[in-house]
Amino acid sequence: MRTPEISDEVIIEAGNRLLKADTTISGFKLARECKGGNPTRLMKVWTDFLKTQVLAGDESKLPLPLHVEVELEKKTADISKFLIDTVTELHHQAIVSADLRVSEEQAKAQRYREELLGDLEEASNINEQVTNDLREAQVTITGLNDDLKSANAQREQLAIEVAQLRERLSAVEQAEQKCIEDNKELAIQVAEINKVKGQLHNELVQLRERLTGTEEAMKNAAAAHAKAISESTEDKQAVLTQLDEVKRERDTLHEELVQQRERRATAESALQAANEALTKANSASLEEIGGLRQQIDELTHSREELIQRQGRDSEKLTAQEQALASAKEDCEISLQEAVKAQEEATQARVEVARLEGHLTSLTKQNVDLIAALSGKAPHSS
Repeated sequence: MRTPEISDEVIIEAGNRLLKADTTISGFKLARECKGGNPTRLMKVWTDFLKTQVLAGDESKLPLPLHVEVELEKKTADISKFLIDTVTELHHQAIVSADLRVSEEQAKAQRYREELLGDLEEASNINEQVTNDLREAQVTITGLNDDLKSANAQREQLAIEVAQLRERLSAVEQAEQKCIEDNKELAIQVAEINKVKGQLHNELVQLRERLTGTEEAMKNAAAAHAKAISESTEDKQAVLTQLDEVKRERDTLHEELVQQRERRATAESALQAANEALTKANSASLEEIGGLRQQIDELTHSREELIQRQGRDSEKLTAQEQALASAKEDCEISLQEAVKAQEEATQARVEVARLEGHLTSLTKQNVDLIAALSGKAPHSS
């Protein structure tokens, strides 16, 4: 076995020096004083030295004299009785004070617990209400999104209808312009027919005048012929010749009159056909124009309704967006309140646990105090 570097005597001397210096002794201080060594061994050597000194001191004590021991026992009994009475009174006061304090702390803890339970219940109700509000807000948002999609689809459909109505309106305007042009052509044709009719009427008047003149000439010729017969037979041939010429002229005029009547009948038929065609065309044009105007009115009405529907849809969409924003804001506020309530509930649980721990500690201290006082009193007596 290896010999220790520092002997027990050196260690004890170092300890005595530390005692004289009124310094707390430890293994490290002994090692520093001895300039080396294991602090654990140094402290063990010093502790063993102190134990030997205590035992040596106990052996050197002398017993007390008998009368001193008897007097000491009397004094000890009096002191013990005084201490027992004092400790009993203190024990009673401590128990009463502890009971009062425990009762107060229990009542306070119970009230606080009830308040916290109420807060927890209120927070739970708020959380449930917030959950319901969030669910309703989600349903509202879903409905608003569906309405928004429907409104967008209706807007697209209305845009398509507007484009189709514009195309139809353009076609109607073109048809109306064509009808106006056709009416102009018919009016020109009617004017030309009326012009031809006037010319034919003038020619007919002239033929009638010529026919009247011819008839008068024939009458005059017949009268002259009768006069000539009565006057002279020589002039009979000339008169007959003249009468033949008059007849031929009359026949010619009659043929021309027949032709003029045929031409007039043809012109009147053409004029009547033209009038009928014009009337029919005018009726058709009027009907078509009436239909076109009705379509234009319908298109205008549809366009106004479309504009009004777009305005209502825009207002509805704006109102829905505002309602959605308000619902989101309410949900966020409710959510913040729920989070705050949950935090308060968590803090309340922590505070309840702390108070319960504090109450348990007080109860334990009271029990320990009662046990300690109860244990000391019998031992002293």
